[in-house]
Amino acid sequence: SSDLQLQVGASYYNGNTSLAATGDTTYAVATKKGKNDRYGFDINWTHLPYSVSYERAEGKKDLFSPTAANPNGVQKGRGQYLNFGYTWGEQFLNSSKQQGKYDDFWPQSYQAFIRFDEWDPNLSAAVGNDQQRTTTLGLNVFFAETTKFQINYLRTRNQLGGAAPTLSKPAHVDTLQALFNAQF
Repeated sequence: SSDLQLQVGASYYNGNTSLAATGDTTYAVATKKGKNDRYGFDINWTHLPYSVSYERAEGKKDLFSPTAANPNGVQKGRGQYLNFGYTWGEQFLNSSKQQGKYDDFWPQSYQAFIRFDEWDPNLSAAVGNDQQRTTTLGLNVFFAETTKFQINYLRTRNQLGGAAPTLSKPAHVDTLQALFNAQF
């Protein structure tokens, strides 16, 4: 069936970053250039009305100088997500794509999804409990193939490793997010 689709991708970025010493000053001046590399893969399976996607990315970047957590002067990080979706409505059906559309302002299709994100900015064994996990429940409303409204509820949880929550790193954050996207 034309509604069945499997996509696999990979990416690699070999880049540079400006390195600066940080301290008690407000501004830091870049004095060295370091490496900043990223690589990853993704896979997406769609069999309407269902879809599943997974992506994993890793990176490593040079630090200005070695630290206790990263004695080799390189910091490595990893992120990944898993998304499950369910789509209903006529917009993505081949039989409705050939019809004239004079009323694109009425919703044609809907997509509910749940997404699980995980981010660990420093994989060093000396830096534990720094992961961030986010669960997103969302609904996309497609008015046309190029126009959608999206509303999401996000629950973000920070690993604190026994430390007390702070304003900059609370134990969890709840967010309601809305987005309208139109392309011309």
